[in-house]
Amino acid sequence: MNEKKIIKKARKGDQEAFGQLYDKYISGIYRFVFFRINDKSETEDLTQQVFLKAWQNVSSFKIKKEAKFSSWLYRIAKNLIIDYYRTAKDHINIDDIKYDQQFAISYKLEEKIDNLTKFKQVKKSLTILTEDEQDVIIMKFVEEFSNEEIAQALDKSRGAVRVTQHRALKKIKCFFQESESKNK
Repeated sequence: MNEKKIIKKARKGDQEAFGQLYDKYISGIYRFVFFRINDKSETEDLTQQVFLKAWQNVSSFKIKKEAKFSSWLYRIAKNLIIDYYRTAKDHINIDDIKYDQQFAISYKLEEKIDNLTKFKQVKKSLTILTEDEQDVIIMKFVEEFSNEEIAQALDKSRGAVRVTQHRALKKIKCFFQESESKNK
């Protein structure tokens, strides 16, 4: 069944149809929230809030050719993350993330160490970016969204997304070049 038909059923209160949407998007939303919140427990809570809010408001989702359900979910997630940081008394800095083994692939020890090193470098490079730049980079390269989908999720123009992505990649490139020159 195509997604539009599933969405139409979910809009009419069909829990099973919404469950199919949940299954399709849960891991992507979880990753997006995790990269922003950096706490497994909080990420799980916020991810559930995204889908609860989506379920409560699915009847208001307008099925349009250019509007994607995934972009709508990411916009909900982005807003909940903003609310989280506004109200959270204690939150963990991205520098404090521990390498979560669920993201690791079981390789030989050297490859695990290499993956850990790369993960830490990428994590550190994200700290130099603004929130918008982080969102764009995560959506583009982790979630593999198109610029159109990112624009919809962040309520920006495609041009603004391209500019933000370009600036973020330029910052990351400079970060890695500086890191490389320090390590020589």
